[in-house]
Amino acid sequence: MTDFVICVDSRNIQKIKVLVQSIRDHHSSVRINLITEADAECDFIDRMYIVPYSYMYQKTDPYQRINRCTYLRFWIHYAWPDMDRCIYVDWDTLVVGNMDDELDGDYIIKMMCIGSVFNAGVIYFNFTNPTTIKLLDGIEVRLNTDYLANKSE
Repeated sequence: MTDFVICVDSRNIQKIKVLVQSIRDHHSSVRINLITEADAECDFIDRMYIVPYSYMYQKTDPYQRINRCTYLRFWIHYAWPDMDRCIYVDWDTLVVGNMDDELDGDYIIKMMCIGSVFNAGVIYFNFTNPTTIKLLDGIEVRLNTDYLANKSE
């Protein structure tokens, strides 16, 4: 089974139906996982995880222009610790072919790079590699960790 993860704010969840359908059209065994900031009705998603804005990274200059949902991808391994690998896709993406082959191999994180420019709209995460978790834990330092503290209580 291939795990896909989509992060989007709750007011835009209905807009990802086309993305979800494009994933299902090209993958025979797939689980669609959604991370959002508030609970919402969504019958076309297999699993949902909620990270309230108040628990997320508090944006300061120069990052105020970036939507907070951008940071939700860093919560994937906390949301589903049972997930070994996944494909994160931005909510404005359209899948036009099967992507399973890219999940194979011993990598940390894969993303598209053209020259020195990275596209973080599609990211392959390998959570079985300890270096991946170490990198994401380093990013956590920049995130508001109150959520994790409150979750464990």
